[in-house]
Amino acid sequence: SLSPDGTKIAVCITDEAYNHSVKILDVATGEVLQQFPNPANHYYLTPSWSPDGKQIVVVTHAHNKATITCMHLQTGDMQDMLPYSTEAIEEPILQ
Repeated sequence: SLSPDGTKIAVCITDEAYNHSVKILDVATGEVLQQFPNPANHYYLTPSWSPDGKQIVVVTHAHNKATITCMHLQTGDMQDMLPYSTEAIEEPILQ
């Protein structure tokens, strides 16, 4: 997902060992600017930026349930916005 100012990209990555992460990349260089910790190795999908570019939201899957997680770029804090549920959650947008 491209940041509102067009300088960064938020990506959900799964590596060869099936470790999941959300990274913020520099558009011009591809350099990793930030990575959010994922000690429980939850599966992340569909990142989306806040209009001010200070937060992103992702769908987080764990144990056959999902929630929306807000990630604050300046502090690195992460907050689940809803209880985990079996309801289908797709492509959140932060307004």
